[in-house]
Amino acid sequence: MSASEGSGSKANAVVARLGEILQEVDMAITTQRQITNKLAEELGEDVYEYKALIRDHVAKFVASHASQEGAAEATESQHSLSAAADDNMPNDEAAVGDKRKRDTGDDRNAGAKAPKPSQEDDELAVELSNSRQVRVSKFKGTVYVNIREWYDKDGKLTPGKGISLQVAAWKELTANIDDIATAVSDADTDYACKLSQKHQATVKMFKGKTQVDLREYYEKDGELLPGKKGIALDRPQWEKLVEAVSVINAALQQQQAPGSSQPKTLPARGKQHDPERAAPAAGTSGAAAQEAAGPSDQASALPIQLSAMRKADVSDFKGTVYVNIREYYEKDGKQLPGKKGISLPADQFQKLLEAQASLTEALAAQDTGFEAALSGKRKASISEFKGKLMVNIREFYEKDGQEKPGAKGISLPPEQWHKLVAGLGALDAALKEQPT
Repeated sequence: MSASEGSGSKANAVVARLGEILQEVDMAITTQRQITNKLAEELGEDVYEYKALIRDHVAKFVASHASQEGAAEATESQHSLSAAADDNMPNDEAAVGDKRKRDTGDDRNAGAKAPKPSQEDDELAVELSNSRQVRVSKFKGTVYVNIREWYDKDGKLTPGKGISLQVAAWKELTANIDDIATAVSDADTDYACKLSQKHQATVKMFKGKTQVDLREYYEKDGELLPGKKGIALDRPQWEKLVEAVSVINAALQQQQAPGSSQPKTLPARGKQHDPERAAPAAGTSGAAAQEAAGPSDQASALPIQLSAMRKADVSDFKGTVYVNIREYYEKDGKQLPGKKGISLPADQFQKLLEAQASLTEALAAQDTGFEAALSGKRKASISEFKGKLMVNIREFYEKDGQEKPGAKGISLPPEQWHKLVAGLGALDAALKEQPT
């Protein structure tokens, strides 16, 4: 048998078994990655070579079932009822079996109000849709971010299906917002982010629409499987959740410090830190930020916001001025510099400034062979990750005669790179205003 015949036979076997699996699983809580892994277990590791084929068949299956509106709605409704209980929060058991209208994450919620905080029963409530809210509350001494559906029962707001995240899991979710946004944009149903030992955020498709699924998992026969406790947010709901992160974090801090009416802010420390971690905290904005940046109109535009948790700014460390391009995380109501990022001294920034037009052209041309040297160890290049092009600004090291990427660096998707390019003038102006 020829290689082509063998390949065709394998593809046919993959498609045949895939069809059987799709009939067996609940696509409301099953990801493409889990299906692919199951196929690999049964048919061999070379199944991963057929990811594109698997993706196409899964998409066709979902699309064909989306047209069967009545059956799909019944399936989702049944799943909603069975997924209601969550033993992390009180009163969830009352949701099981109740007959009420469910929010399935489709266009019926497109007209819902923009996210805004409201106060009810001393709990912050942020609306995601007509029937979905994020609430910050405390149960048995533990603070939770409670993302779920709510319904009216006997004049009282009662929790329905959803998930309750402890503070550590919530922080892990917010730290990965940019990666999740990229996965949503790419409809990358292989994406998964571990929030805790038993919680994950994944991207899935339902009725042809991308959703962020926040769910509790359990282990069976050595495999991690999705459980009933969780909620799938469509893109508008997910975006409203992202917009409300700072409000939710402030409410978390108040719950953790009951005697405090305002979120605490940590005092600045006098000790200097490595410039790779010393990008200024993002608590300065508005007039204060403009005053700190100096008289230049361009410099007053700093920091350059690349995404919700990424930015570029200028800082001084031991008399050397750096341009910091970095990802941040939130702690105690403040944004602090994380490990992902790079600090460029003036000469390396100038090299980046000179190469920006060529990098932009290479990005548009999808030229993954292009690179621009910034120093002996650092360069800016075009790379590809999970089918998405990136501008990679990174430090490299040599091992066994090969050049390898180091930990210091950051990969910017096109939208973030273009925002950086737009702000290069402001960064350059701020550099030149620093005393020499």
